[in-house]
Amino acid sequence: MSLNIKQRLAMYFIVCIILISISIGTVSIVKSAEQMQEQNNRIISYVTSEVHGMISRSIGSGVKDLDLIADSLEGREIDDEMLKEIQRTHWVYEDIILVDSYGDVIASSFYKYSGQFRESEATKAALKGGIGVSGVHYVYPPLRTVITFAKPIPENISGGERIVAIQLNTDYIFAILDEFIVGKTGFAFVLDENYNIIHHPDKERLFNKAPDLLVSQIEGEADNVMFEERGKVYVGRYYSDIISEVSDKKWTVVAVIERDEYRYTLYSILTQILIGILIFIIIGIIGSVILAESFTKPILIMNEQVEKLAGGEFDVTVTVKRDDEYGELAKSFNDLAATLREYRDVVQKNETELENKVAERTNALQKAFEELKKLDQMKDNLISSVSHELRTPLTSIKSYSQLLMDGVLGPVSRKQKNAMKISISSTNHLMNLVNNILESARFEAGKASFNFERFSMQKLLKKVLVEFQPTFKSLNAKVQLHCSDEVFVYADEEKLGEVLRNLISNSIKYRSRRRLSLYLHVTPVKNKIKISVTDNGIGIPKDGMKDLFNKFYQVDQGTTRKADGTGLGLSIVKQIVEAHDGSVQMSSEPEVGTEILITLPLIREMLSPDAPMLKSRPKFGKPSKRKRNKNRKK
Repeated sequence: MSLNIKQRLAMYFIVCIILISISIGTVSIVKSAEQMQEQNNRIISYVTSEVHGMISRSIGSGVKDLDLIADSLEGREIDDEMLKEIQRTHWVYEDIILVDSYGDVIASSFYKYSGQFRESEATKAALKGGIGVSGVHYVYPPLRTVITFAKPIPENISGGERIVAIQLNTDYIFAILDEFIVGKTGFAFVLDENYNIIHHPDKERLFNKAPDLLVSQIEGEADNVMFEERGKVYVGRYYSDIISEVSDKKWTVVAVIERDEYRYTLYSILTQILIGILIFIIIGIIGSVILAESFTKPILIMNEQVEKLAGGEFDVTVTVKRDDEYGELAKSFNDLAATLREYRDVVQKNETELENKVAERTNALQKAFEELKKLDQMKDNLISSVSHELRTPLTSIKSYSQLLMDGVLGPVSRKQKNAMKISISSTNHLMNLVNNILESARFEAGKASFNFERFSMQKLLKKVLVEFQPTFKSLNAKVQLHCSDEVFVYADEEKLGEVLRNLISNSIKYRSRRRLSLYLHVTPVKNKIKISVTDNGIGIPKDGMKDLFNKFYQVDQGTTRKADGTGLGLSIVKQIVEAHDGSVQMSSEPEVGTEILITLPLIREMLSPDAPMLKSRPKFGKPSKRKRNKNRKK
């Protein structure tokens, strides 16, 4: 379905708006996704680094406070009350404990323990003379997670080596993590140097090994992390570093959010952008229609007037009250219409004069044509009458010459016989010319008759060649025939024989000085039969072949013509072949030879003699009188 200019212009604007909207929307979506991801990454990076910094500061503060507490206990008798007094000053620590060299608790500010510090890594480090910082571990009662700091007391009056230890509850350190919220599913957790979870919103996850995928990403120093836990996929970032100058422990803070929520947020942004694009497109479509209307209305008005002008209404005008290009176009149209009106008046005047002259010339031509027609008819009648009148005396001359030559009317000498032969040959030549003229006249008048019947093509060829046998023998000609005895056609045998005689006669007439070679090939091809007659005669130039099948046409029209003839032979060949729904083609080369190729419908390819005969409607008239008499005798 074709669109008018208004629709095309509107579609153009709409497509432009849609493309612009899609481009803007795509850029907005990409930028929004990048901004959202960057914002989440900033928040998560800030949280992870800040929490890690707080952990480091808390542990650093614990080490400093431990130094102060150890110094305050130097040289004093230490008991529970003293430790409670110190604990009130350093309230952030859950407990202050005095441990002997065997790891047994001697005094405590809050809880009573029994042997829990013997295997503590903080105690072991303190017994070696340094400050020990443990990892996050459970203590009880009650069950809780703490970090233990331990340091030996330089001197004490109690005698023996003593160690003071303070315990910092991890809830105090990791409080900021519990306040971390990104979306609805975001949370943070902490891993120790062995990638065990030491803090997690889900307490059941404490001291479990982190997922292998997460561990491999941290060890590979990936920028972001993604892992699956309990059927959910999380994405986020991490921060990993040493927690204190006095400890080589490397903790990792990980902050994540569920991937589905991240995608949902992205889809929400995408939906909002798409809604905005849709609104923009709707507004653009409405604007495009209005804009197209303003552009096309003057054009449509002018187009209507142009159609009237094209239909012959030269009195039309266009009224467009605008000062832009449309106004200029309307003015040009009105000028064109005025010019066409002037031309119309001139043309009408000239047309009337021309019609009068044409009528006069037509009448003259009609009279001349009628005269030519009468002359042509008189010519045909004359030729036909003369030919008919010539046949009877020629037949008598031939008959009596034959009787004389045979000695029926009396003895004749050898010299007289030779003269009779020449007379009979000339008579035959004249009779052939007369027959050709009569045959051509019958075709011209549409009175040619055909007797279609089924016959063997090979038998017909052999029959025709036998007629020329004396001539071939006298010329020492080389004749080859290639035709299967199983090729049958449905045609007029006498007419087809006449075609072959004409072609063979031409090959004999226009032979070269070389020995005459004549080749006849019959080839069935599908439902047709191809008859090829090839000779090595003088050939025909290309410029003479185009008119060769016309009546009375001969290539050599001069007085030095090498052979006699009327120029009707090939014309009759073409008429007979075309009457059989066939075709004639010729190829020739001077001093090389000529090939005539005839194509005729075949009854059936390689039809056997016993096969049923296909029937075809004759092209012209009824069978000849001679054929009808022959059929009656049968």
